[in-house]
Amino acid sequence: RAVAEEILRRRVKVKWSATLHPLNIDSDDIRTLRRSGFSMASLGSDSGSPAMLTHLRKGFYIEEVSSLINLLRENGITFYLSIMIGGPGETRSTVEESIRFAIKVNASMTAFRIGIRITPLTGLHQTALEEGVVKPGQNLLEPCFYVSNSIRDWAAAFLHSNFDGNPRILIQ
Repeated sequence: RAVAEEILRRRVKVKWSATLHPLNIDSDDIRTLRRSGFSMASLGSDSGSPAMLTHLRKGFYIEEVSSLINLLRENGITFYLSIMIGGPGETRSTVEESIRFAIKVNASMTAFRIGIRITPLTGLHQTALEEGVVKPGQNLLEPCFYVSNSIRDWAAAFLHSNFDGNPRILIQ
């Protein structure tokens, strides 16, 4: 909001976008963003599954993501949705929840990413160490991704079977 207010104060005419976190954004914030030229939001909800949001320790709930999406729509701001598939605890059921969520919200673009990049000294890093996905001391500057064994063999094909031919869905 501070960026938007500064754009308005300086009377800069610009179209801009940013990644929004679903917590602590209200309708006044969104209206201020829109007035400043904000036209596209990237939403890293990371999952459409309430259980996976808890497993991933996102700190927000699906209802908060949905509320932000409603505010964006009410203000004519398009949005891009990013969903990660394959974290610890991911199952067919949670993948299906994410698919249903993506279909329901109908974003301008949705990216499904299979695997979550492992970052040192995080909960995911600890899980990856315990499961032998990475080794102690492994250099994680070279990207390494966690993909739950329970979805590894079928998730990509399943996503493609649901979304092939949809130009607004990206599967990575």
